[in-house]
Order: sequence, then structure tokens, then C-alpha cells
Amino acid sequence: MQAEGNQGIPIRYCGWGIANHMGDHILLHKKFKEERFKNLKEKILEHERDHTTGKYSMTDAKNDMKHSGIDLELLFFLAETPSAWLQFSPITYHQKKIYFDKYLITMYVIFILFLGLAWKIA
Repeated sequence: MQAEGNQGIPIRYCGWGIANHMGDHILLHKKFKEERFKNLKEKILEHERDHTTGKYSMTDAKNDMKHSGIDLELLFFLAETPSAWLQFSPITYHQKKIYFDKYLITMYVIFILFLGLAWKIA
């Protein structure tokens, strides 16, 4: 199913993840159609619209850092929507293409290096 975003970017709904800017459209979890998630949906769409339409760039990384933080609405959404946890997978498959989230891969590598260093020090 497809809907139109406020800025003319088409919104497509799927059954996994939270949201992703795919360049020519935004993928949004189908649960955001529910009225009770209206506020969270708007916050997430605002974040996704701030992404560039090309390959992941430093602008996108800054956007992700700007919007990071704990959001109770999002935590409740994640708690009742197990398929949304796929958002944190660094590899995504969509429309017969495999996408690699360089930002998540970098964050996971830094985290693993940090854990290795902490393990060595301890």
C-alpha cells in the first residue's frame, strides 16, 4: 500500500523495521496506520524526510545522531512489535536488492572494538 508524504515523498508500508528512506520512497511499518501511533509516525516521518535521497552520507549520519535518544512512545512500539526490531539489522533486503547500512555497521564495529578493549583491560 502506498500513501503520499507531506513533502511529496511516497510512503510505502511493510511488515518489518520501523522506517527507512529508500531514496525514492519512505518505508514505514504498517502498524503506523493505526491512529494510536499518529504522533510517533509524524516524528519518524520528520526524521526520515531529513535524510538525503542519495547514498548514505555524513549529512545522514548527523541526522541520525540528532534524532537519537530515548523515546518512550518508540519503546512501547518496539515492545509490542517484534518485527520492528529488524530496524537494527545492518543488512536489509527490499525489492530484490540487498542494502547495507554503513552507519549501523560502523556503530557495531566500534561497539565490538570497545568491548574487546574493555575485556583486555579487565
